[in-house]
Amino acid sequence: MAATGETIAKRPRRNHTPAFKAKVALAAVRVEKKTVELAQKFDVHPNQITQWRNQLLDAG
Repeated sequence: MAATGETIAKRPRRNHTPAFKAKVALAAVRVEKKTVELAQKFDVHPNQITQWRNQLLDAG
């Protein structure tokens, strides 16, 4: 929690293209790297990668 007088900078909401989501999800399915490493590489939250991966697997 921020101390009194401090503000927490919020990242603006981003819209990722379906192609980007597919690229990240495929990398997660292939287990090229750990989810945390992929999150750092693609600058997204690890939970988002898990969600995209699950959506890809459910669609198949």
